[in-house]
Amino acid sequence: MADDRAGTRRPARPSTPSPPASCATAGCSTLGGGAVALPDLDQAEQLVVAGASAGGAGTIRLVDGIATTLRATNPSLLVRALIDSILAPSLDELDFARTTLCTGELHLCDYRAFAEATAANQPYAVRGEDSCLAWHQTHQPATAYQCGDVRHLIRHHLTTPMFVRMGQEDDLISDSYVGSFSLPGAPAAMTLAEFAAVVRRDVSGLADLRTTAEEGAAVTRVPGGFSPSCAKHETLRNEAHTFDTSIGAGAGSLTMFQTLGNWISGNGPSIVVTPLGGAESCPPNQPL
Repeated sequence: MADDRAGTRRPARPSTPSPPASCATAGCSTLGGGAVALPDLDQAEQLVVAGASAGGAGTIRLVDGIATTLRATNPSLLVRALIDSILAPSLDELDFARTTLCTGELHLCDYRAFAEATAANQPYAVRGEDSCLAWHQTHQPATAYQCGDVRHLIRHHLTTPMFVRMGQEDDLISDSYVGSFSLPGAPAAMTLAEFAAVVRRDVSGLADLRTTAEEGAAVTRVPGGFSPSCAKHETLRNEAHTFDTSIGAGAGSLTMFQTLGNWISGNGPSIVVTPLGGAESCPPNQPL
């Protein structure tokens, strides 16, 4: 390590204020350079659990449990989920035959084989969704393997009110599907246009979740959704893709946050999807 004799002593680092004592129990934010005590969630009225991409997967797995835990001491707490860039096509409706998962040495040629192999080879413990396991053990024990798959959880077992954003041409998620998986009966592997069509269908289909989900009876609020055709992956950031992407034309266009506001208030369109060839505005895409 360089020292004074070499003339390269490192400048002293500015001191950081000691965190408030309340940080030990309520937690702290360090945004802005200092520790600021966060409000006690036992006193909160509303909580939004948000995540994008892998963070969205974590939100899907954990938000129902978070809500249950917090309501044990704060029963009136309103919990919502904001989930971005993870509503991928469901694997149980796709053909694995053309994928390297099947044609390669793994020989994982169907959804169950893939799901079970994935669960068996996780490098870390993955928490499941408790209500999914309970539902399958009661109704469909043979398909309990689906409970490790966030694609299944978001469509069937997430009961916390949720708002979902998914780009129809998401450049990261689509890369795992296009040219690999096939739609049922299709003569060739999935194209980007087919991937986008599935996303449009699935985001629009959130409107029917209370009748299509396995735990639909426990869904108290129809989800909201926002799905432009934009290719940008992961948009919960302080950037134009988050705030300026809009669907529609002119005065009738809506951004994600305007749509989210409609969903929260119950006024105005709360599931907004760009139709094929429809009007929208997507800021220029930049690499992650």
